[in-house]
Amino acid sequence: RRDYLYYSGAERVLDFPANLFEGGVRGAKYQSNDLAHTGNFSVRNENPRDRVFEIEFGRKDYEGKYKVSFWTNKTQDGKEKEAKLFVERDGAGIEVLEPSEVVDAGCWQLQNYYVDIFFDNSQMNYIKFFVSNRSYAGQFFDDFRFHPVYSRVNSYVYNDHTDELTYMLNENNFATAYKYDKAGRLIKTYSEVPNDRSFVGGLKVVSKNNYKY
Repeated sequence: RRDYLYYSGAERVLDFPANLFEGGVRGAKYQSNDLAHTGNFSVRNENPRDRVFEIEFGRKDYEGKYKVSFWTNKTQDGKEKEAKLFVERDGAGIEVLEPSEVVDAGCWQLQNYYVDIFFDNSQMNYIKFFVSNRSYAGQFFDDFRFHPVYSRVNSYVYNDHTDELTYMLNENNFATAYKYDKAGRLIKTYSEVPNDRSFVGGLKVVSKNNYKY
């Protein structure tokens, strides 16, 4: 069901007073255009305890195993190490989770988590998952996903003015970027690749198109 898939690239605010992005993800009041992994916007925590991306499950929602993924910016002093996923269970407090996978790509870091959702007693009415950096403010986060592990998810970012596809995020949440000329023709395609010991990754040109009149 669509109800169990959540995505936000922080691009579209559905209801600002309700702190809600499209895609059923909270965090709209932290939207920032200072830096973005894809598109024009991300979210930025103003205080260390801000919940920049947050979703909530109720008792009637689907129990099972989910994959959670998000990008956060890398800093010179390593603040991204304190950026984590948290779970709050009704009546059981807040727990910090450690990522199952961490991948650096250019100046951004991808964190992947695998979580089990279950309601283990009749008194538990909700489970919340949220992203935060509880040690530092000023951290940027982008392209949050939450979906069943058996599902395959692709995400798309469009230019609001031209309706051109500008980014596509594949099932691993890595980006492909598309650049166009003034006539709306595709001129460059970029693919996001991870860092290694001798290579700084990020978005790299993989194809170019030249047009002759």
